[in-house]
This record gives sequence, structure tokens and C-alpha cells, in this order.
Amino acid sequence: MVLPNALNLSALNDKFATKEQITDYLTKACSVYDRKLFDLPAGKETKQDANGITLKLLTYNMLAQCLTKSSMFPKAGKLTSWKHRNQFLALELLSRDADVMCLQEVDVSYLDDWVIFFEKFMNCHCEFSKYGTKRHGILIAYSLEKFEKKSVYNSVLDFDHELVDVEDESIYNGAKLTKTNNIAMIMAIDFKAEYLDTVQQSKNVNKGILIGTAHLFWHPFGTFERTRQTYILLKKLHEMKKVYQEPVYKCFFMGDFNAQPYLAPYEAMVLSKPIEFATNKKSFYYMNGSMEYNFATERSPFEFDPSEAKVHYIPDNIRISEQLSAAFNKLPVRAISLYGHSYKKVDSRNSIKEYNNEPQASNSNAGFKGMLDYIFLVVDEPDLNVDVDLQYSELGKSTGVYINKLLEVPLLSDLRSNEEIMFPGVSGSDHFSLYGEITLLED
Repeated sequence: MVLPNALNLSALNDKFATKEQITDYLTKACSVYDRKLFDLPAGKETKQDANGITLKLLTYNMLAQCLTKSSMFPKAGKLTSWKHRNQFLALELLSRDADVMCLQEVDVSYLDDWVIFFEKFMNCHCEFSKYGTKRHGILIAYSLEKFEKKSVYNSVLDFDHELVDVEDESIYNGAKLTKTNNIAMIMAIDFKAEYLDTVQQSKNVNKGILIGTAHLFWHPFGTFERTRQTYILLKKLHEMKKVYQEPVYKCFFMGDFNAQPYLAPYEAMVLSKPIEFATNKKSFYYMNGSMEYNFATERSPFEFDPSEAKVHYIPDNIRISEQLSAAFNKLPVRAISLYGHSYKKVDSRNSIKEYNNEPQASNSNAGFKGMLDYIFLVVDEPDLNVDVDLQYSELGKSTGVYINKLLEVPLLSDLRSNEEIMFPGVSGSDHFSLYGEITLLED
């Protein structure tokens, strides 16, 4: 597979004057997997032709160059070189042309180049944050055609210093033994009055959106900490939604949760309450093991992966998980996954029932394959015992958010790379981007 001529992002920014020019060049230079953009079946759940606010949302873990080790990507060859790989990443962003982009693992060494790229070719404003001296961080870029440049509110969450409401000294995991260095960024942005006029919408109905992104704890034994971080995140969104209320502000959170859709973080955000972690045996394998893992010495209490070993139901661990589930069960908010909700309508081959109808994998490399990335709509849900599937079966009717299009997530077996995502002719990252087009109307 032929790679494009070596060009850094700074050179691309200098070489081309318009979005059309750079897109045309990259389309010819970079061969990528052609992912279909599925239209959801026409009906009462889609509003593609209606007056309303249309938003194109994208989340993408771009794989920081400082983490691009050849040993992790043995089939990628020279694509691990930034001078080739950055062109694939740029083409992915240009091709989707999203109104809001939530990006993870944005390498600090190339941040200035990305800011120029977004401003020059996509007319977007960027907000970036990272933890301390970490060499990569998270970035939100949003369209200046639809949104005001200055955010109404911007908050950065440091998960290492946030507490669960019921937290005592026993509610801990990686953050207590070693810093996870994970953050989230959440902001409120307002629609431009001129844009609202063109779509015949009033600020009394849709003034703006809450938007956020995060890259949660990565460690294979970090299930409990990821679940704790998910609670902190939902609690913060709940606090913000008291100020930026529905329906005037719809709330979206996109990112890399480093959690499969059958494990506790997803379970606590998406599935019906009450959540009882210890009753989900597969999930609790991971949660229990992560509470016993020593992150300081990288020592596991199990001879094997806790998902494959006999689980020791330690009373203290069950008590801790019950405290955390009780905290989740008091939060009157609910996350709805755009892909989990509707992907089965357009791609039944890759909508996995055991994965709560999410696709098979958004991340694949030499060491891991699985679904980690999500686009969530976060709604107020005062009825803590609501049947989620029933309540949100007609999403537009219940929330005023209509899903019109979803980008294909290919089955790994369909890739020419024999299941690895970062491969010449497939993609420039080991993650697939997720992308959805939605319409906002009055509830």
C-alpha cells in the first residue's frame, strides 16, 4: 500500500489556501477505508427535512504521536511516522466536516498546527486542556458558523481530586495508589442568533448546548476507577444542567471511556436503574479485580486476568461497589448512546445484542480490540426507576433530539488489515471516529 508523500501538518497548512484544495489533495494522496454514512429509516424518529437545528457530532481518539510505538502496531509499517499519519488524521476530520468535534490524545507537540488547521480550513474555534506535564490532551472544536466563539462556561474536571458524594476512605482505586492524570472538559456554547434565524428557531427553544469530552483511565485493571470517574462526570453534568436547563440547552458528551458496553461504567450511565454492580457477574469480575490490583507495584491478586480466573467476592469490595451503585442510583440523569440506540436500524451485522446494540469495536491494535468510544446524549431523568428502553424508544418524542445519520463502524473482519484499524489504506489511528447527524426540535 503506497503512503502519501511525507508532509507534516505545518507544511499542509502552508501549502494550501482553501478547504477544497487540501481536501482534494488528501483524498487523492491517502487511501482509506470507505465508511458508509447511513441514513436512518425515514419516519417519526428522523427529521432530516424539517426546520430545526441540524448538528453534526464527531468523537475521535487520534492516537498521540508520543504513544505511537511500532511494537503496538506491527502491521502499520511507516504509517507510524507522523509525516505520513497526520495526513490521514486531517483527511478524517475534513471528510466528516462536523459542527462539534471532541478529540482525545491530541499530541501537545502538534497542538499549534491543529489549531491553525481548524481555524483556516474548518472555521472552528478550539479549546484544549491536558493534565500537568502530560504530552497529550483533549480538544473540543466547534463551528463558528453555528456557535458564538466565546463559550458561556468552561470547566475542567481533575478526576484525581474529585470525590464521590458517599465517599469514605474505602472508596478508592488507582487515584489513591497512583495518579491517573485523567481530566474531562465540559463547556456551554451558544448558537449564533444569525444561524437560529436561518433555521427559524428561537433562543427560547434552543439557545445552545452543553458539550464535553474525556479520556478515562486506560489501565486494563482500572474498571472500578473508570466507574468512579464516570460517576464524577455525571454528577458534574447534573450540576451544570441545573443552570443550563433542558430544553434550552441539550447536553452531549463524547469521548473514549476505555470501557466495553457490558461493563460497569456503561451499565451505570446507560442502563435502567437501580444499578447493582455485584449482580452483573461478568462486570463484577473486572470491578472486583481492579479493587485488588496494586497499581504501585503492578501486582495483580489473580494468577490470570480476573475475567478468566475464579473471582473472590471479598466483602469489603462488595460493600464499596454497593456504595458506588447507591450514588449512581440517586443521580437524576441518564446517558443515551446514539449508536446503542439506533445503530441496529442501519447495520444489523455489527449491532451486537450482548453489547447493548453497540458495534463490535471502535479500537483495535496488537494488544486490544473492543468498543470504547461513545456519543452520549445526557438528559434529565427524575424517575429513577424508569424503564429506559421504553421511555426512550421514541427518542425525538421524549427528548427533542432526532438521530438522522450514523457513520459506519466496520466489522474488524471486513478490514484488509486483518482486524487492525491503524493500517495503510484503512485509518491513521487505532480508533475509528464516531459520527452522528441529529436535529434538535422543541420537545
